[in-house]
Amino acid sequence: MKTKIDFLEQIELKVKDIAGDLTKTAFIQQPGEVKEGHTYFTVDSSEGFVINDVIYLINNTGNEVFSRVIEVKIPDLIVVNGDQSVFGKGAIIKKSDSLQFLDEAITVYSKYNPRVRTLVVNVSMPGNEFNLPVDWESGFSKINSVEYPVGYFPQYFLNPDDYGIITNDGTNYILKFERMIYSNFKIEYFIRHSIDAENSPLCTIPECDFYCVCNIAAAFYLLALANRFSENVNPTIGVSSMNIDDKSKKYRTAASDMFSQSASWLGLNVNVNGGMIMEQVPFSSDQGAGRCGH
Repeated sequence: MKTKIDFLEQIELKVKDIAGDLTKTAFIQQPGEVKEGHTYFTVDSSEGFVINDVIYLINNTGNEVFSRVIEVKIPDLIVVNGDQSVFGKGAIIKKSDSLQFLDEAITVYSKYNPRVRTLVVNVSMPGNEFNLPVDWESGFSKINSVEYPVGYFPQYFLNPDDYGIITNDGTNYILKFERMIYSNFKIEYFIRHSIDAENSPLCTIPECDFYCVCNIAAAFYLLALANRFSENVNPTIGVSSMNIDDKSKKYRTAASDMFSQSASWLGLNVNVNGGMIMEQVPFSSDQGAGRCGH
């Protein structure tokens, strides 16, 4: 099962092939010293790290963990949150901007291939208003089907016009039916995928879509680099505007190619417009099933 660090490392590798190495890396010189819930590391260089950076630590025994920078002293001290004394000499502290682009990629991927969940709602008293699942995400989640009543073959599914999501007080959303419900019902609904719940190995993205998600994230990363390059480089300091345009175009072209590859992998009929995947066909519950078998 892939972890968030696996995704970050792959994204950085894809970007590095085009834009060079962008990851900030510090090599730990000796075992960390734990004081008051923080670990003090002597490193080869602390340049590029600042307070509140989200970082991850890796060693040669397969340990990996996310943490946060508490203090930095130039040239060779990084203090991180928690007891990380398992990371000794030779372990690595890394900071990667790709974390934010991975989050964007998960959202895009989930739009076209969301995580499918089912829930049987136990009805103890007749009613027409019920709480939504605890993992429901307003603004993203959707109901795919409602089976009512449950336990029959063939199954009975309600018409989408028979129910809807409403707000009962302006803030909380509920599932409301047009008629009274007297027995248990089952809903199938979509939610966003996730990778790692802070140092947990949980990953809901199918392993066969690992490179697809990494491509989307790397594409977002390259688009951001193209924008930064064109905005921050001053042509008067020895760099021609043609060189700036060429570099920016190179990043945008690579990003477009990565978006297109991901769209093709997901089996979508899409255009690539300004770096965003534009859906041309509505999502169906069996889309992509032949690809991953899920």
